[in-house]
Amino acid sequence: MLRSTRLLLRLDLDLPVIDDTLSDTHRVDRARQTLEFLRAQGAKTLIVGHIGRRPDDTLRPVFDYLKTLVPLHFVSSLAEAKEEMGRLQDGEFLLLENLRGFKGEIEISPEFAKELAALADIFVNEAFAVSHRVHASIVGVPRLLPHYAGFVFAEEVRQLSKALAPPHPA
Repeated sequence: MLRSTRLLLRLDLDLPVIDDTLSDTHRVDRARQTLEFLRAQGAKTLIVGHIGRRPDDTLRPVFDYLKTLVPLHFVSSLAEAKEEMGRLQDGEFLLLENLRGFKGEIEISPEFAKELAALADIFVNEAFAVSHRVHASIVGVPRLLPHYAGFVFAEEVRQLSKALAPPHPA
């Protein structure tokens, strides 16, 4: 049971934006099973991810879409995230602004990874498409927290495993 557990959820949020609106929500829609599971289990979930290549690209359009799916609040800083995590009700979510805007994410700063990890009790990676990146939220946080794969991530691994070991003759 995850009731009242603080959970850090890494999602693949690098979605196409046209005129401040998402033009494709496929990646978030695929994570819906994980979001619904965490909500039903009563986790207090901090969602993190990146969008675009520039540090000033914003996750606001993603927030606008996600808040139609789950009870969600938006924060721009780690200090705000710490404060708001303490206010979240069971089953609610918090979205942190674009990780690429934080010094230490791309540089895989151990200090930044510790700051992220301090906001949660458990880490769930649901960002298969970016898991090859050596970033603080991908490789640093799992070193500090108990960690799990999300439903979509686990399915990606199952399908890839089938492709890499096909039945003979192949």
